[in-house]
Amino acid sequence: MPQTKRPRQQPSDQSARGTDKTDWSIRFDTVVKEASHNWDGLAKELGFNQNEIKNIKSDVPDQARRCREILWKWKNKYGREATLEVLQQALVNIDEGDTAQALEEGAGPSNAVQEEGPRGGSTLDDPKPHHQDSAEPGAGGNWEAPADEDDGKINVMVKTCDEEFWDKIMNEKDPYRMDSKPRGYALILNNKNFTSLPYRGGSAIDLSNITSLFQGLSFETHILEDKKAQEIKGEVLAFSQRKEHRQMDCCAVVLMSHGDEGVIFGTDDVPVQLDDIFAMFDNKNCPRLKGKPKLFFIQACRGLKVDKGVPVDEADGPGPNVKVNLKSEMRSFLHLPEDESDGPEVQPTRTDMLCGYATQLGYKSFRNTENGSWFIQAITKVFMEHAKDKSLTEMMPKVINDVSKRTARCPGNPHHGGKEEAEFLYKLHKPLYFFPGVE
Repeated sequence: MPQTKRPRQQPSDQSARGTDKTDWSIRFDTVVKEASHNWDGLAKELGFNQNEIKNIKSDVPDQARRCREILWKWKNKYGREATLEVLQQALVNIDEGDTAQALEEGAGPSNAVQEEGPRGGSTLDDPKPHHQDSAEPGAGGNWEAPADEDDGKINVMVKTCDEEFWDKIMNEKDPYRMDSKPRGYALILNNKNFTSLPYRGGSAIDLSNITSLFQGLSFETHILEDKKAQEIKGEVLAFSQRKEHRQMDCCAVVLMSHGDEGVIFGTDDVPVQLDDIFAMFDNKNCPRLKGKPKLFFIQACRGLKVDKGVPVDEADGPGPNVKVNLKSEMRSFLHLPEDESDGPEVQPTRTDMLCGYATQLGYKSFRNTENGSWFIQAITKVFMEHAKDKSLTEMMPKVINDVSKRTARCPGNPHHGGKEEAEFLYKLHKPLYFFPGVE
């Protein structure tokens, strides 16, 4: 462990996380637990000036959060120069040598599985849960990569359908029209660097995989990275109002960030209501896409609970409650009334929509910090293989099945054995086939 004054750090435009194998989330948990009482001294040692420290003190209500915020700000600001040795020396300089030594002995390189949503019951001195879209390992545990998740970046090769299949489906199924070039626009958001929430390791792999997939399906992709809450709402609204949607046959929106029930988080840790985003594409607000399929895929946690699964021969429990909850969620997503009206028939505001969630309402979702999220990996693999001859609603159960087979392996951590059950809600009036390769 270094014993001399730390070298001067220069802000870096490059994130250290591209090649850095240090599990910063676990080490930051240790620092917050042991040294948050001296967070301002640590901030000075890490290069923060008095105004920056003053602003953090006024904006953040308690010491634990202030400490966590300066740690992630430091990591994001200095990139590759924000090393473990620099952090250890800063701790030594404020008489926190034991904490510095604990970092030396703590979790080493990891191919971690992270949760994609809020953390509850933290072991840290933090009265309010941290919202994280990654199943973040807590203090004292190292997450091991599940053995079946060593695929990482996928060589995306979308299999094409033939004209004979296209003719057959068009004659027999009356599907949505899907022959415009491009098929439509795909907006893809990936937030990975946050003000105080953990870095979303592995999300760059997700971005690469899902972008290549939609390009292979003949969509024109539009990428958003690291956007604050207001920027997300503004960018998505502008996207929904594009005049070119009139000439397209479909629209897709992929949102990857930290999340909680009904929200995703901007990089400023401010929530964005998913319902507000869905509303931007409904028949009232987006008439150019009326009658056309609008697809949403959400890679984020939707609550605090971790699904530990049940033995295969065990009963599924109170099924009726699950059905009621799912029905209620469907009504909320589609804005369906609880009772039918006796008045004149009107078209619902939200039609021709499908939303795929990485996990069920109330639960965490998981992301491998080197290979990407379970959900996005599954979508990429299933779609590239089966879009040639399967409809979207035939492929989504395959995605759910793929995700459900995975298990989080993190011995000593409460999330060990965690499972994930993806979910999709839809109101599509016709079968949707992508017809990849058909001009």
